[in-house]
Formats: sequence, structure tokens, C-alpha cells
Amino acid sequence: MSDDSGNNQSAPFTIRPLSEKFAAEIVGLDLRNPLNDATRKAVLDALVRHKAICFRDQSLSGEQQVAFTQQFGSLELFVIANRGRENPLPLLNIVTNMGRDGKPLGDLETKRWHTDKSFLPTPCFATILHPVILPPIGGETCFADMSAAYDAMPAEEKAKLENVRIVHSREYSMRRAGKVPTAQEIEDAGPPMSQPLVRVNPHSGRKGFFMGEHASHLEGRESEGRAPIDALEAYATQDQFVYRHAWRKGDVLMWDNGSLLHRPAVQSGISRLAGYGGEVWFKIDRGLAFEIEEINGIPGNTERVLKNLQLCADLAPTWVQTCWFALDGCAPSAESRLAYCDLLRKVSGKLQGVHLYGLARPSMQPAASRLKALPAEELAEWGCQIEK
Repeated sequence: MSDDSGNNQSAPFTIRPLSEKFAAEIVGLDLRNPLNDATRKAVLDALVRHKAICFRDQSLSGEQQVAFTQQFGSLELFVIANRGRENPLPLLNIVTNMGRDGKPLGDLETKRWHTDKSFLPTPCFATILHPVILPPIGGETCFADMSAAYDAMPAEEKAKLENVRIVHSREYSMRRAGKVPTAQEIEDAGPPMSQPLVRVNPHSGRKGFFMGEHASHLEGRESEGRAPIDALEAYATQDQFVYRHAWRKGDVLMWDNGSLLHRPAVQSGISRLAGYGGEVWFKIDRGLAFEIEEINGIPGNTERVLKNLQLCADLAPTWVQTCWFALDGCAPSAESRLAYCDLLRKVSGKLQGVHLYGLARPSMQPAASRLKALPAEELAEWGCQIEK
């Protein structure tokens, strides 16, 4: 890493742990200004020690983020498919699920555990992420500590993995995600790359697993496919090894790719608004408004449904355009029908549509017959559609 005599920031700053497992926050640095050598070394030491560090209260342009990152080493160009739309900076990757109209399009492309650029001959040391637009709720990023997972594994199991190599391929991960890579994308990513499954981190000296979604198979064991990798990944991403980062406006998060796997948090219902492309799904199981047993698998009640529906209305129309209701085995009485329709009233005024679905199954016929008996003018008034 080259020395930069132009570095000058020496303001005091504070490092505080973010969890008992790993990760820390740094408060007091302004990343728009260059770091002096001592501060830069302290930041690097904190990264190696904590594996993920979050600089609070930052506001960086794309150019400023690139300049900050370059103080820690050379940067990599992004392959064509990963540069983001309308991005003039090839060293900056724009990750978004927002359309040109400012509305969410659906889930982010990558939802599986991965480490960035693991398919390169020399995997990248760190990634730095600075969110510009955050969802109103949810949107956390999960990090799994591969060194802690390795340390916790019984010695006899470690011995079986010590000299195993694992093959990483960008072409493989793209095809696995249902995409057909172009010749240029394949050329940019390079050929499949063999790496040690148990890798010594060059900065900390600790051993840890090196795997993720780009890994296709263990070397020499192609016939097994990803099965042994999936089993190891399931072990290494248990809650005891995972930190969930709840983003704040102004965060700049830097993490060690050699130590951590990461992915967006997998959530459901109201807490994952941005991921559903503006559609929020509710599961209401038997009893409707009076004896609600589940909402997306979580025990609920009338107050919870009302609260979530009201939240949908408050977030419309930017984050929520449509509500979908799954009706499992419901046979509403006249009284519960009125209560249920009152729930729909609370959100329909601000939404493009409220949909009832799942009525085609045999178990749904009692509910279907009664719901379809609702006067057409009632459905029209609330913007409701019955999906069969």
C-alpha cells in the first residue's frame, strides 16, 4: 500500500463495538477529508480486528467515496453487468432496486450468501458500501463470520477440510441465478478459479472458510455438485456466527471479504416493503379480523393487522402500491365480513389495488362463495379484486 504524503486528517475518533460477536462503529471522522498515516493505520487495524466497521454520519459523493477507498489500496473495475445504470464511475458499483420512476422494482439481484469477487485469482480485501436511499423499514444486511465458524468446528471435522480446494466461477453463479452471461461478461470475470476452502486471511492470519454463491463445487468432486458446500454454508451461517447491520442514514460500511460472507436480510411481509416491488402480502388464517392466527407466519391479532395496514397507507404510494391478502380456509360470517371490509377501507384510498387471492383451492370454496357474493359496488368502492 503506497504512502500518501497528502493525507492530513488527524481528528480524534471513537471506535465502539456493534455486537458481542464482531463489527464496530467509528464516530468522529469526516471521510470527505483524506486520512493521515496514523489514522489510516488505525482504521485498517480496526477492520482486521472487528471485520466490519461502520463510519457514522457521512455524506459522500461518488467521487468522494472512490477517493476515500483508494487510500487503502488499488480498486477493481466492475464487470459490465455490475456497473449499474447511468454510472460514470467504472470504479463504483451502483446497487439499486429502484426504477427510473423512483419506485421499487423488487428484490435485489443477490440474495444468497457470498463474498465479493471470490472468482478472481486474488480475491478483493474489502468492500465499502454507502447507501443513498434506504427503505423506510427493514433492509438490513447480514454478515457471517467464517473464522468464528471454523474455530467452532470440531477438530476432526476441520482435518477433513484442511487441504480441500473449492472452485469459484462468476459464469456459474450467473447461470444459477437464471441469467445467460454474454461473452464479454465471461471474459471480464475470467475462468473458474480454484481457492483453498480453508483460507488463511492474509491480514489477520486466522483461518476461515472461503465459499459463497460463486462456488460451484469442491475440486475433484464435481459429481457432488454444491451439496457439500451447501451443508457447510448452512453450518457457518447459523445465528451464532451472524451480525445483522441495521442501516442508518449516513452510514459507510467497510468489511473484510476474506473473513465474512454477506447477504441482504431475508424477511417477509411489512418489514420487507422494498423487496416486494411495492406489493405487501398478508396471510390471514381463519377468523379474519376477529381471531387472526398468523400474519406471514407470525402470531397476530386485529390490532397488528390494523397497524400494518395503516403503515401501508402511510408509506403509499412510494413504497407500497398494492396489498395482497391470502385467505386460507376462511368462511367469514356477515359480522366478520363487515370487519374485514373495514380493514380494506383503511388502505384502499391510497393504494392502486387490494387483492384477495387463493380462492381457487377446494378448501377455499366456502370463502370464495361468500366473498364473491359481495356486491360489485362494494368491491369497486375499495378497489378490490378477487384473484382465483
